[in-house]
Amino acid sequence: MKKPEDNLKNHNLKKLEGQKIFLTGATGGIGSETAITLSHHNVQLILHGRKQKKLDKLKKQLENPEKTILLKADFSNLTSVQKISREIKEKTEKLDGLINNAGIYYRGKKTAKNGLEYTFTVNHLAPALITQELKPLLQKTKEPTIINVASEAHRGTKKLALNEVENPENGWKAYSRSKLYNITYTKKLARQNEDTTYKAVHPGAVAGTRLFRNLPTPLDKITQIPKHLPMPFITKTPEAAATIINAYLDQKNPTGTYYDKFKPKKPSKTARNPMNQNKLWNYTQEKIEKTTQT
Repeated sequence: MKKPEDNLKNHNLKKLEGQKIFLTGATGGIGSETAITLSHHNVQLILHGRKQKKLDKLKKQLENPEKTILLKADFSNLTSVQKISREIKEKTEKLDGLINNAGIYYRGKKTAKNGLEYTFTVNHLAPALITQELKPLLQKTKEPTIINVASEAHRGTKKLALNEVENPENGWKAYSRSKLYNITYTKKLARQNEDTTYKAVHPGAVAGTRLFRNLPTPLDKITQIPKHLPMPFITKTPEAAATIINAYLDQKNPTGTYYDKFKPKKPSKTARNPMNQNKLWNYTQEKIEKTTQT
């Protein structure tokens, strides 16, 4: 089986040595593979997951596990997101990188603990808040990098439709819209923060991932294909992890770049529109302010 490094031969992986990186959603397929790969290159990891048992299991698979910090948090609760941010600030003085990998697909209608729509909260508000909270730590390094894991599914919605956030048509619409917001927000952050590199990446649809565990049939039968079946349109977990590390290390393409796997690609017109970026920024800040304690 290929290792993630097999897809990263164009990069100097020694650049990772000694870096301190916070990775969210670390216990899932892509997240765990990314964490394990980074640990092979002497990265000091701070790992987030929803369940302590899974975090403990992952830690045993890492090189130099004694250097790893494990943090449990429920990203559907922004108070929990604030708490984990405070913990990180208490445990470290700086961060070289942040990889916002945590995400969920929920097919039904569900309200998060902050009273907002569940998918929107987990997939967009939580990483936006984490990025905001950890900015002071990231600014203490020379070349801070933030990666937002997005999806080509963002093309499934043609409009920003902020007025529909709280009442999505269905779970797929909520998910694709949240991925649109990830990319649109990345573009906005890249425009207004020249001292930090922001990238968004679609790692591919990964066989066996639990991201789509709530998909209705027949879509679940497409995305939950067993890992041993060779399907040309399905990305294997090591390759998906490599796409994230590729975006993190890539210096040929500017801040704000969106990658479809390993290649830069123009996202939808909606995501590229500066007016939409500003609207989403304002909407996001408004929701964060209303639902978090200052």
